[in-house]
Amino acid sequence: MNLRRLLLCSVLIAPRLDANYAVPFGGDVAFDLIHANRDDSWLVNLDVGAWLEADLGELAGAHDWYLFVNPTLVWGAEEDWRWRPRLYQVWLKWDGSDHFNALFGLTDLSWHFHSLPSAAPFVRLPARSSGDFSPGSIGLLDLYPLSSPTVRIEFKPNTRTYLRAAATWLERDHQVRGRELLQEAAAAQRSLLFAEAGYANEGDEASGWRHRIAGIGGWWLPGIDGSWGLYATADARLWSEHEEPWQGLSGFVSISVAKAAGYDQEERLVSGFSYEGLLPGRDEDITALAFIIEHPKRQACELLHRVHLDDCIWLQASVQCQRRVDGTDKWEWRLGMRVGFEF
Repeated sequence: MNLRRLLLCSVLIAPRLDANYAVPFGGDVAFDLIHANRDDSWLVNLDVGAWLEADLGELAGAHDWYLFVNPTLVWGAEEDWRWRPRLYQVWLKWDGSDHFNALFGLTDLSWHFHSLPSAAPFVRLPARSSGDFSPGSIGLLDLYPLSSPTVRIEFKPNTRTYLRAAATWLERDHQVRGRELLQEAAAAQRSLLFAEAGYANEGDEASGWRHRIAGIGGWWLPGIDGSWGLYATADARLWSEHEEPWQGLSGFVSISVAKAAGYDQEERLVSGFSYEGLLPGRDEDITALAFIIEHPKRQACELLHRVHLDDCIWLQASVQCQRRVDGTDKWEWRLGMRVGFEF
C-alpha cells in the first residue's frame, strides 16, 4: 500500500530491574494512525512489544555471553485486523575481550549500525517500521521486514576505534529500500554483506561530556547485481553550558547513496540538532530539530520537545512537515505524541 504515516501517539512502557540483576527487562506499546492517500482513508495499527536481556554468566555460568529476546504482538489494518505474534529480535552475544565481540541471531541491522546519540529522540520504537521518517534510524539500508538472521563481529584496535562487519541472510519477502528484489532469488543470492569503520569517543566529565562519533561504511547484495549502498555519519557535542556541562547543543549528520537493481540511484542527507536544557528551569528537557532531503523523492523536517515530568516519566510532542516530489509538491503536516516510562 502507498501509505503516509501519521504517528499520533506512541507509548513506551519500560520497567527495568536494578542493574545488579542478571535479567533486566522492559516493554512498549505503540498506537499508529495512518493516512492512506490512495483512497483518503484512515487506518489503525497497534503494536505491543517486550524485551529481556540476560547475563548468562550470572544465570548459567556462561561467562561473557548475553541473551536478548524481543517478541512483539501486532494488530490492525496492515495485519488484516488480526493479532499476529512476531519475534522481532533475538540474539546471543559474546563480549569477553577488550578488542573483540561477536553476535549472532535475528537482528535489525539498522538498529545496530545507524542510531546516533543526538538523534535518539527521533527514533521510533524498535518494533515500528523504522526509517519511514525518523532521522534517528537513518535508513541507509531500509529493510522490510526489519529483522533477519545475522552474524556480526566487531574489532576494536583501541578503546575509541572500531571495525564492524556483518553477513545477513534475507528472506524472499524482504525488500531493500522499499524495492522487491528477492522474490525470485535463490537462497545463496539473498546474502547481504555489511561493513563499517568508525571512531567513538563518548566524552567524560572533564571534557564537558563532549562526545565525538564518526563512521563510514557500506552494504552490498552480491547475488543481486547492482544493489549497493555507501554512507558516512557524524555526531558531536558542539557546545556545553558552563555550570552544567552535561547540558548543551549537539549535532548529527548522515550522507548516503544507494542503488537497488533496476531502480534509479538515490541520495539522502540527514542532519539536525538537539539541545538538552534549552528552557530555563528545565534542565533535563530535550529540544531537537532535524531535516531529511532524499533525491529525487522527498524533503522533510521535524521539531520535537521532550518534557521530563519526573525521573521516570517523560512526555514528547512533535510536529512534522514533509513534501514528496511526485508532481503535486504538496506539503503535509503531521503531529505526534509519545509518553515514556522507565523504572
